[in-house]
Amino acid sequence: MSQPLKLPYLNTATVVGRLVADPHKLEAEGGREGSAFTIASNRQSGSGKKAITTYIDVVCWGDTAKACNTNLGKGSAVMVSGSLANHEKKREKGSPVKMLQLSASAVQFLNQAPEKSDAPTS
Repeated sequence: MSQPLKLPYLNTATVVGRLVADPHKLEAEGGREGSAFTIASNRQSGSGKKAITTYIDVVCWGDTAKACNTNLGKGSAVMVSGSLANHEKKREKGSPVKMLQLSASAVQFLNQAPEKSDAPTS
């Protein structure tokens, strides 16, 4: 009988996309700052076919979160690296939804956040 295959402990993902909304500031016990946001990442399924958009929930903590909360906004382009983790998203009605979430260890800003203007345009 053969030995069972031992797999390495490897859980890494890198995704490039744009934020679909401004980051949501989080706070953990002890006052540790966090950031949660969703990015849209496009891929093409075949030659000449329409792009398919995948939405990825991202969470990060500490200095990375502080930088994201300060510098990112809706439309910002980012490259996020980290690991995939199970996450339960609560709904107002019904049972929670189980989702995969990218727990970011690094977020690279690929452009500046779009200008936020509260002034009326003419």
